[in-house]
Amino acid sequence: MKLISQVLVLSLSLVSTLAHAESCTPASDSCGFYTCMETQAQCGTEGYLTSFGGPLCRAYLDHEPKLSNNLQTWFPKVRYCLQAALLQIGDQVKCDELDQKAFASHFDCYVSTGFCELTFRDQFEIIHLTGLEAMLNPSVIEVGLRVERHCHGLNY
Repeated sequence: MKLISQVLVLSLSLVSTLAHAESCTPASDSCGFYTCMETQAQCGTEGYLTSFGGPLCRAYLDHEPKLSNNLQTWFPKVRYCLQAALLQIGDQVKCDELDQKAFASHFDCYVSTGFCELTFRDQFEIIHLTGLEAMLNPSVIEVGLRVERHCHGLNY
């Protein structure tokens, strides 16, 4: 019985090691990256990966075929950028720091992928898909205001 429990502990340890060794790869056409990162970071249901990034990525991906051609072009670019930014943050930071840096990465990704060049209607569609609860998140408000100021040339 002792040998069986030792083998079980060793097996679980190996599975855990392999899960952490898994390389998460950003993708423009899927959202599995968030699940992979959560497996490594283990921030739980309140963390950015599980409560914000992953669910919104999936919502946008689900609605993408029904959106304008401009949004169908823009969403894959911003999706990849946001995932690549998370990869740069890594999984070795504390969850609060990961959340903070993840939200901060939205500004650069939105600006660099052409959010400012989207029509007002397309920008509004993004806000609509994001939903009221997410839009009331203080981090989202802060980033949204920065992006809008940037788009309109207001640097204060």
